[in-house]
Amino acid sequence: MPDTDFYPYELRLVDTACGAGYFACCPANDPSEADLMARLETCPMDSFLHQALLRRVVSMETDHILHYFNRGGSAVRSVCAEALLASSRRDTLPALSDPDMLAELADCSPLIHLRAESLPDREVHREWIRFIAPNLLNHRFTPASKAPPVPEPILRQADTTRCFTLTDLPALPDTVPESILSPEDGAREALFRLEKTGRLCGTEMRHEASLSPIALVRDWQLSLRTSMGRHHFSVTGTQRSYGKGLSLDQARITTVMEVVERLSAFASFERGKATGYTASHQLIRASCADLIASGAAVLDPNQIPLEVPYTGTALHWVKGTAAVGGQTIHVPAQMVFLFCNLDEPDLFSGLSSTGLAAGWIPEQAKLAALLEVIERDADAVTPFHPAACFKLASDDPEVGPFLTDYRNRGIDLFFQDCTTEFGIPCFKCFVMGADGVVAKGAGAHLNSRNALISALTETPYPYPGGPCSIPAPPVIPYRRMASFPDAGTGSYAGDLAVIEQVLIQNNRTPVYVDLTRQDLDIPVFKAIVPGLELMADFDTFTRISPRLYRNYRSLFQGT
Repeated sequence: MPDTDFYPYELRLVDTACGAGYFACCPANDPSEADLMARLETCPMDSFLHQALLRRVVSMETDHILHYFNRGGSAVRSVCAEALLASSRRDTLPALSDPDMLAELADCSPLIHLRAESLPDREVHREWIRFIAPNLLNHRFTPASKAPPVPEPILRQADTTRCFTLTDLPALPDTVPESILSPEDGAREALFRLEKTGRLCGTEMRHEASLSPIALVRDWQLSLRTSMGRHHFSVTGTQRSYGKGLSLDQARITTVMEVVERLSAFASFERGKATGYTASHQLIRASCADLIASGAAVLDPNQIPLEVPYTGTALHWVKGTAAVGGQTIHVPAQMVFLFCNLDEPDLFSGLSSTGLAAGWIPEQAKLAALLEVIERDADAVTPFHPAACFKLASDDPEVGPFLTDYRNRGIDLFFQDCTTEFGIPCFKCFVMGADGVVAKGAGAHLNSRNALISALTETPYPYPGGPCSIPAPPVIPYRRMASFPDAGTGSYAGDLAVIEQVLIQNNRTPVYVDLTRQDLDIPVFKAIVPGLELMADFDTFTRISPRLYRNYRSLFQGT
């Protein structure tokens, strides 16, 4: 197909919040509303196009939106309905109060907005999320006596039996560390391979937007295209990857490996498959039920905490591998690839890169991917409570001087132990800015030292040139870094086996999808763990997590 037949999108930064950037694929030539509407009717499941039109329509006067609703096709009508919902003008469109009409409109949109609105218990979940979100995002006290009711199914799921935890595993002998490239040599080799792809642009730069003693950024070019079903488009844009560490070599290797990871997760789709990978990622379009009926092993989307339940529509599936036995598991492609825009309904309002990681050996990449999933899950299910918080003291020559320097500069950081029922060490690091905004980082690792350092370096508070912070709560005690457990085995393979066993014993067998690119030949994997939370946004689409409710009830009982 000639390049001119591919509708051009550009990946652009459209918003920032809490130190994170939010990107969207926007039509490259900024076409008119009329052009967007005409094209949308020919490819109604194009999420990029649908969201681009929605961003335009939501700012229109109500009369204009109703005009387009009454005169447009089914896809345009769904956009208009979503725009009125998003701007608190639901009452101006009677169709939004008619369950049959709402369901019909929802079927015409790839987005989850109208499907979420049609859920009978939506207001119960939204009320509780509005109650708990200020605690998680702004550290506000949320007494249990003020908590709204939760649905009976959540209550039942919150009262679970004891989980299998890390300490239940028999003691494992230390393992021999794998021989891989040093951070210095690894960064040099990864840069060499990236430069051969022609994707790098600009030069490495320092930044001071986080607590990381050394932090680097590197820009690179994105270029992909999709030709599947009714979708024929290209995407270009400049992306920026970040690296952090206690030393320059650590920051550099994390920077270039993030480029590798992200570049590998943006896929082109042509001739029925994701192209350019060492694995053959042939896509299968089917419903979950049809795949199961054919004898295939499938990761049912409803095994993942979704904002809107999956109802059996046809999706595109890619093959992954279970952590136990190497069984092939079919996984929805949109759970794996970044900005995946296939001809199908969306499962998420938006999905981050959680669970993606690169490494020099598969075990290193899988371990990093799995730890990221565990970290995000812990973040999503652990309320803030000062009783679980501490300040960090350390004689560690790599860490202690920086902790002293933060204090001398008026940056009063503190941590919360957010280790979940699985027992894998996980921590959050907090700094409260003068404006009251809470900067937060998180980290998970079998070695608590590594988890603490990861949480520290990920915290998006400017250093060393940043302002003084608000003092931490006065009741928080000091704890020494050396007092925290180290359950590491000494190798990537050993640590991976430990974490996999804990998850498997809890009926949460990880699934991996190999995203290693042919032109880079650096292992990259996406890890998906059934039942673990993928998002911690706490917005209008968020559903109550039974585990979050259980932890909240435990921390705030009697208040």
